[in-house]
Amino acid sequence: MIHRLLEVRGEFYEKNDLYFSLESEKSFKNLKLNEVHCIYFIKILEKPNVTNLALEMKMTTSGVTKVTSRLAKKGYLKKYKLPENKKEVLFSLTEEGEEIYSIHKKVHEEGYKKNYDFIKRIPEDELKIIINFFEENNKFLDEEIQKMSR
Repeated sequence: MIHRLLEVRGEFYEKNDLYFSLESEKSFKNLKLNEVHCIYFIKILEKPNVTNLALEMKMTTSGVTKVTSRLAKKGYLKKYKLPENKKEVLFSLTEEGEEIYSIHKKVHEEGYKKNYDFIKRIPEDELKIIINFFEENNKFLDEEIQKMSR
């Protein structure tokens, strides 16, 4: 039974990744998923600089620098500096970047609704078991991540 659960969980993650990859390809033709997420964080962060983007995106600062450079070249964002701090580079979205942000938001809303409609067909007692499994699995993964971070 445990082997089957691990197989099904693996299939779920693979299909979920494929679904989001296909959705991303359809909705954001010339953008990688991390570029779309960078646009999202530039829009919602109070101070969208490389350091804050790296923290939110769980990437290195050099990785974020590469992503933001590509997005600037593609015309999705602008770099700017505040008058009181000429060293720090901040980012803002262009009109094209704002459009991608709106599409990304819409894709998430539609995905949430599809998942909600699917999940509401499952009996509540079964949902409680599934929720408990995910909560326990998240605790386990948090512990493993802590061990790896030391």
